Amino acid sequence: MPLRKKTIDFDEEIKRLESRREELLEQAATLESGNPELQRLQSEGQTIDDRLAGVRWARDEAFDDSAVSVWDEDVDEIILGGLTGREYGKVEDELGSAASERGVSLANGTARIYLVARGTVSAPYVDGYDETEELAATGELPRQFLAWAEAHIDDLSTVGGSEGNEKPFSAALAEKRRTMSADEQS
Repeated sequence: MPLRKKTIDFDEEIKRLESRREELLEQAATLESGNPELQRLQSEGQTIDDRLAGVRWARDEAFDDSAVSVWDEDVDEIILGGLTGREYGKVEDELGSAASERGVSLANGTARIYLVARGTVSAPYVDGYDETEELAATGELPRQFLAWAEAHIDDLSTVGGSEGNEKPFSAALAEKRRTMSADEQS
């Protein structure tokens, strides 16, 4: 049972990503080439381009892609879910022995396949398969699609931290640096 579920319509997701891409382009166009914010915006833009490629593939090509036989149905949406502590622990356990033998962390590509397989509630690459077959099928999907799905699953698996006036550490650090810099200049 997922922590929370979300049905993702590919057309809506493409519109959302394209809109965010356009916002980034507008922001980046106003910055000078030496501005460190430009590098951050470019990095985020490249990530969005990568995610767009994955979602467009799922919408337009997956069913007809002969290289990916596990996507055996033409669908407009999939359902992803957040992992509970038990589910995440199972992923860690499944990867644990192989990871410790090879010195691999949960930030590697194999972990992404496990997380996407375990975090997909309904999609052609998991429907009707047992757990072992789900992992094998998920491993056949393109990297861009896996990265996109993993990001959504991570969001659905994350709780807290955004309520009230709390800011992510990176945003609070950037604000603190700006304040300290302004104080030094006065």
